[in-house]
Amino acid sequence: MHALKAGIIYGLLGFAAGFFFGAMREILFIPMFGDRAGHLIEFPMLLAAILLIASVVVRRTGIHTTSSAVVMGIVGVSVLLAIESTFALAIMGQSTDEYLASFNVLKGELFPIGLAAMALAPVFFARRHPKRV
Repeated sequence: MHALKAGIIYGLLGFAAGFFFGAMREILFIPMFGDRAGHLIEFPMLLAAILLIASVVVRRTGIHTTSSAVVMGIVGVSVLLAIESTFALAIMGQSTDEYLASFNVLKGELFPIGLAAMALAPVFFARRHPKRV
């Protein structure tokens, strides 16, 4: 149950970070540097934010075992995807095909790479911050 709550917090904070950096991409980076460059500039910043969030959530919630960290990562990604898909499809009105295209790594999309990093980050930080006895 502890890892489930940590995962929900992680997913919510991950979505908030993605929303912030996505807004920066659309408002600043794409107009200044173009579409592809804007995405490439945003991605490492968002990835760094996700890693920071994972580290903080792991430390603050006391996630120390690999199994708890895996649960936290999977729940976090699931929460982010639930919010993201609702936002994209229902609020922004994207078609299902448009939304699913954002997962196509073969066409240069970075979203799946970020999701994989988000899922794995808690495991890395749980191992770096073992439980102190």
